[in-house]
This record gives sequence, C-alpha cells and structure tokens, in this order.
Amino acid sequence: MRIVFCAASSFCVESKAMNESLKPRPNVVLALVAVIAAISSFALPFATLTRSFGGQGAMLVHPSMVIDFTGYLPKALPDFSSTTILIWLTLLALLSIAALAWFMPRFLWVGGVFTVFCIISSFVVYAMTLDAVHAPLLAAGTAYRRLPFVNFGPSIWAFFAFFTGLGAIASSLRAAGRFPNFFRSITGVVVPGISILLALVICGVLILLIQQPPGLDKVAKSWVSDWFARVDLIWFSYSMLFGSVLPKFRPTLDFAPVWQSLSLATPLIFTGLGLSFGFRTGLFNIGAPGQVIVGGIFCAAVSIYLPGPWFIISPLAVVAAAVGGGLWGALPGWLKGRFGASEVINTIMLNNIASGLLVFLIGANEYKFFGQTVTLPFKAEGGEAKSLEFGAGARLSSITDPFSYTRDGLSYMGLAVPFLLIGAILGFATAKGSVRTRGIASGVGAAVGLGLGLLLREIPVTGAMQTAALNLSFVIAILAAGFVGVFLWRTKWGFELRAVGLSPKAAEYGGVNIAKNTIMAMAISGALCGLAATHFTMGGALSEYKLKQAIPADSVGFGGITVALLGQNTPAGVVVSSILFGVLNTGGLRLDQALDDISREIVTVLQALIVLFIATRGFLSGDFLRSINNSNKPKKEKEAA
Repeated sequence: MRIVFCAASSFCVESKAMNESLKPRPNVVLALVAVIAAISSFALPFATLTRSFGGQGAMLVHPSMVIDFTGYLPKALPDFSSTTILIWLTLLALLSIAALAWFMPRFLWVGGVFTVFCIISSFVVYAMTLDAVHAPLLAAGTAYRRLPFVNFGPSIWAFFAFFTGLGAIASSLRAAGRFPNFFRSITGVVVPGISILLALVICGVLILLIQQPPGLDKVAKSWVSDWFARVDLIWFSYSMLFGSVLPKFRPTLDFAPVWQSLSLATPLIFTGLGLSFGFRTGLFNIGAPGQVIVGGIFCAAVSIYLPGPWFIISPLAVVAAAVGGGLWGALPGWLKGRFGASEVINTIMLNNIASGLLVFLIGANEYKFFGQTVTLPFKAEGGEAKSLEFGAGARLSSITDPFSYTRDGLSYMGLAVPFLLIGAILGFATAKGSVRTRGIASGVGAAVGLGLGLLLREIPVTGAMQTAALNLSFVIAILAAGFVGVFLWRTKWGFELRAVGLSPKAAEYGGVNIAKNTIMAMAISGALCGLAATHFTMGGALSEYKLKQAIPADSVGFGGITVALLGQNTPAGVVVSSILFGVLNTGGLRLDQALDDISREIVTVLQALIVLFIATRGFLSGDFLRSINNSNKPKKEKEAA
C-alpha cells in the first residue's frame, strides 16, 4: 500500500511539473512594447498633413490635435472624427496585445491582426478625408503644389503601432511552431538589425544636437511644441534618408528615387560580393579599388579597339573587366600561396599601383622616355583625364530600354516580362532540394510574377529615371550574386574554399591544395570587384561612356567591406545591404538639400556606426546570441534524478 501511495504521489508531481512546462510563458517584452505603443499615441504624431521643402511640417496628434509648423494651413480643417475613432480602436487593439501576451500568448495573432487592420483602416480613412478636400480644387485647375495638404503621409506612431501588430503575429506563429525554417533563418539578421537600430539612435541624437527644429517660430513657444518639433525633425530626417526605397506617388507615379538608389547600389553589390567571397575563404582582400580600376582598363581596351556587333562586344567587354580584376587579385593570391606574404599589405600596395597606371594611361597624351616622345592612343584629346569614347556596341543600355514602349507621346515600361524574370529567379533561389524541385519553384514564381506584372501593367518612364543611370550592369550584379551562392554552396570547389577559410590545417590534412585555392579565391574575388567598372564605363554612370579618372574606385571598393560585413558574407545579404546603402546615399543628398545644418556626411557617420556595432558584437551577450540561435530547437528532457 505504501509503494502504491508513493508511486501515485510521484506521478502527480511529475504531471504537475509537465503541465507547468507546457503552460506558455508570458511574453513580457511584447506586453511592455504594446503598452508603450498605446501610451505613446498621445506623445507621438499619427500622420503628417503637409510638409514644406525646408522640413517644416503640420501633424495630426491624437486626439484630433493639429500642430502646424508651416504657417500656411487653412483655418477650416477637415473633420478627422472618423480617423480619431479608428485610432481609439487601435489603442484598444494594442492593449489587447498586452493582455494576450501576458495571459494567453498563443492567441497573440488575434490582437496582432486586429491592430494591423485598425491602423491600416485609420490611415486609409485619413487619406480619403484629405483627398476629398483636394478633389474639387484639382477639378478647378489648382496646381498640385498649391493644394493645402501636400506630401501628407503616416508618421512615427502609425509605424510604431503597425510593427507592434506584426510583432504580435510573428510571436504567435513562432510560439505555435509554425514556419520554423523561416524563423530560424532570420536569426542571422539579429546582429545587423540591432547594429542598425543603435546607429540610428546615435545619429538621431546627433541630428538633434546639430539641427535646430524648423518652424518653431510659427507656433507659440512651449514644451509641447518643442517636443513635437524635435520628434518631427527625427522623423523627417529618417523619412528622407529611407524614403527613396519607395516611388513617389504624388502628383504622379515616379520611380526616379528607386532607380537612383539601385544605381548607387550596383557597384557596391559587385565589390561586396568580391570581398565577402574572400572573407568566406579566409582572405582579407583590401584591393577592391585597384581591382575596379584594372577591370575598367581592360574593359576600356576591348570597348574602344575591338570592332563588332553589340552581342559580341558587350559580353567580351564584361568578361574583360572580370579578367582584369581577376588578374589583379590573383597576384597577391600567388604571393600568399607561394611565399606566405600577407594579402592585406600586397592588395593595399597594388591599389596605389593601379591608381598610378590609370593616371599614366589617361592623364596625358604624351610622355617622354629617354628623349623620345611617346603618344598614348588610349587618351582622349583635351586636358581632362579620360579615355576615348566606347564603341556603340560596348554600351549597356538603361534597364528600362528593353521593356519600354511609347504611347501618346509618353514612354512606359511594361512590367510583365521583368516581373516574370524576377519571379523565376526568386523561386529558384528560395527553393531547396533537387534541380527538379527548384525548376518547379522557378516556374511557379514566374507564373506569379507574370500575373502580378499583368495586373500592374506599366509604369511611366520619366526623364529623371533615365538620368539615374540604372543600366543592365545591375542585372549582371544579380547574376553574379547567384553565381557566388551556387559556386560556394553547391560545388566541390566552393566546399574546398570554405573549408580553407574555416580551418586551413584541417583542409590541408583532408587533401586540399592550400596554395592553389588561395590563388583561385583571390582571382574570383578580384574578378567580382573588377565587374564594378562596367557600371561606370559601359553603363555611362559617369555621364559618359568612357573610362575617367573620376571613377569612384575608393568609395565603392572600401564600401564593399561595409556591405560584406552588414550582409554577413552571404550573397543575399550583400545585395540587400548594398541596396540599403544606395537608399541612404540617395536620401542623404535629399536631406542635405532640405536642411541647413545637416550635410550628406551624416550618411557616412551612420554607415561607420553600423560597421562599428557589427564589429564589436560584444554589446550582445553570449547568452542572448545562444538563445536566439537555439530558440527553435527542441529542449532536451531532463534526466531523472
């Protein structure tokens, strides 16, 4: 009887412990964020009514309070009562997230969906309210820039509430074990994401210290106006920096900011891929600037002196750029493999040699050697340091030209074919498994892309899009990213190179030729960097189809290091981080034009801070990183005592 009682007691204790372990733990962090988001609706603006070029804005603050720093809003304002009601519903939704996160974490998705729906509905109603005011004015012939509410859009609190709702949905799905591969794959962005967030916080403080909030003279001085002016200054600065990732929708659809951002990102993709390739193989290639220059020299030699049709000359010129950069990278690779010389020092020295070689070829028309005058045919006439013009067959067209057509005197770009190609590439890249599985995924992606392209049909091609110099080298850059992904992770050569990068001694013990792989890795790294020259020369990004001394080899070369670090040395990460930096560079120019005391160098500071925080990832504890990486792994059952 005593034995039965002990067994029953042990079973009850174990059952209670099991029930306690199965009981979901409260999501304290999400509950706290939701409460802060709800309270901050009274301290952060919901939306902007209008924005002048100098940064002055008029904002809507809950509940139904308008603060005008522009000084030209009409006295009779629209009725925002419907928007206010929806904001109150959003507050209730945020509080429901907090309650669910604490008591029923499994049902967080309900509060998340409710929050997202409310915040989207509130801004749709807000936009319809302002459009109702504009409609009769536009019908009467009023110019768009003279409308009372221009450049309106969501502000900081709307985004705060929206992403809180998305976080609740993601947390619920993760707790339920849905999409485990997706959540496991995004853990790699924890360090870059937190690094970017910290860099934005510090830059925000710097902006407040440097720039006086505009428009304070238009309102009565008080701590309330000063607070909202400073909050709006931060929001305006970051919306200008990151706003070029989206097209302009008013007064007409214009993709010029997007085109400019992608154009600036193109050479960074090449150099970022080249340097990340070297990092993966255990080599620190600092010679990207020199490899870009030599790639441009080889590309120019083919483009200027080799006659023929475009379908022969253009591919040969692209290959020549890769060969030039590859040879310039293979040289320090050979020195390291043969003599053990540091590739860091050799690549830095070769940068100076490449710069001198460029100046020699296009700096002057004539040189004197041993009393003899030598004329260099590579140099164009005149005092400017640039080469002869490339042949017509060696030019990469604008990315819109293959898909453009003219109707009613206006140029349009059809979206069906581009979206089909993008869908096919994304389907093939994201699928896992055999070639057959990837082919099916590519076909499904192509079908989805074609359907979306037929739905959206076309976009207008403006003059600003043409001057953005986004050319087919961007397509080459995306193909290069695909090549790196396949070569490093799908071939035996890539496996050997990564093995050398992880542990050279172990790889050598396994039969890998270290010297040969070192030369090959540096050659491929240099070839990828050399391809960046096609954007500046064949693509006409320097306003001419010529090789010029003004080629920004240093900025894109050393910028590739930043891109590779931020992208975690992965092809997809490099592409995304390059586009991010392209967006920042475009937005930095716009911010420099809009604010008096802020220069575009704030972008350089932001990029430097991002690299600093990534390099010193010690700001995240080891326990935190381990908990992130192991968050989706099942816990081992404890052994019985």
